[in-house]
Amino acid sequence: MDSPITLDPNLCIGLILLVSGWLAIDLAIKILGLCLGGAGAMLALDLLTLTIPDFRPELWMIVLAGIVGMAIGYFLVQKIFRLLLFIVGFLTSVVTVVRMDEAFNFCERISGGWWGNFPESQWFPVVAGLVGGVVLMFLEKHLLIVLTAVAGATIIVQGNSLQEKWLTITLVGVAIQFLLYRFITKRKKA
Repeated sequence: MDSPITLDPNLCIGLILLVSGWLAIDLAIKILGLCLGGAGAMLALDLLTLTIPDFRPELWMIVLAGIVGMAIGYFLVQKIFRLLLFIVGFLTSVVTVVRMDEAFNFCERISGGWWGNFPESQWFPVVAGLVGGVVLMFLEKHLLIVLTAVAGATIIVQGNSLQEKWLTITLVGVAIQFLLYRFITKRKKA
């Protein structure tokens, strides 16, 4: 007998991203770190058995290597993610300043005043990039909330002919995620 209710996988993914996307991304990053760390430890142990012919690890060594590898992977992937956020913010800011300068003579227009001639120097895009990288690292959760709500709303409206409701769905998702974020951060502080 056919079920009268069918569940679209895209709708499920869209709803998850829409209402709790920043948690899903955070969880996915942590799981990725655990898996990569464990796999890396197993590969390192396997490499040891290839390079040292008489070495045969016992079960406790394999388990210990897996646990240590998972812990290292968990830690490293979170640090690398923050580093990647900084790099994306840096590059986006540098490209934005350079393109605005090419299109509107941005640096020449803001020269003078308390800036002096610094905006016209070759170091201005670098400083703008550093500022952009740091700002993006601080806005990580807020940016993830907005981007995952946008992605979730887009996935939901594409398969369900709701294009005219995209902005409303996105704003509802952003509001739900910000409320959830505030609730979770308040609980952690208490």
